[in-house]
Amino acid sequence: MCLLEIGNQPGDVFAVACSERHEAEVVSSYNLTGDDWPGEAAVATSVLNYCASQLAPGGPLEAASAGRAWVAWVPSEDTWNTGDRKGLCIVTAGTAWTGKAVDE
Repeated sequence: MCLLEIGNQPGDVFAVACSERHEAEVVSSYNLTGDDWPGEAAVATSVLNYCASQLAPGGPLEAASAGRAWVAWVPSEDTWNTGDRKGLCIVTAGTAWTGKAVDE
């Protein structure tokens, strides 16, 4: 999924076709498990470790992060309680691009 842009704080994001100019792209997701909220630190650690393993040199998504920064989005306790168990690995750049980062 390609995103027009992402800000420094939570808010609305706009998905666009990857053929359009965009400044961020969700390149992978991580499914957390369990019914009980494990805590913010545990959720963040799990998703950050997963994203790092995917985007690091030698990782399967190394090319997607070349020349780009990456961030991880994690569920909050509120969204967890509504069934959200997905963490997202997102590459971002200060300059917009077209096409999929994962295809580069």
